Formats: sequence, structure tokens, C-alpha cells
Amino acid sequence: MPNKNGHELFTPAEVMSDPKHNGEFDRDGEPSQLYVHVVDGGLSVCRHCREYEAGLDEPCTCN
Repeated sequence: MPNKNGHELFTPAEVMSDPKHNGEFDRDGEPSQLYVHVVDGGLSVCRHCREYEAGLDEPCTCN
């Protein structure tokens, strides 16, 4: 799993296969925000603190 400044980043493959996100939609039939950001948008998101992009320049304090 990718790592930046102690942040453990979601990969698109794991978001797509995660049953909580049920692929592209959440349990209410709305697009999963994590799916939209990581898979569709290509953003880097920390699995612990949910910080993304510029926030990843600072060390992760959640783990």
C-alpha cells in the first residue's frame, strides 16, 4: 500500500473491492465519496485520518 509521510493511502483497487463501498455506490444508492475521489478522481486519501492531497505533506498523526 502506498505511503507518504506516514499516511497509508487507499488504492483504487482496494476501494473498488471493498464491500462497504459496494463498488461505486453506497448503501443509499448514492455515489461513494471515497470511490469518487480515489477511483474516479485519482486523489490520494489516507486510510487513517482521511487527509488528502496537500494535507499529505504533513506527517500523519493518526497511527
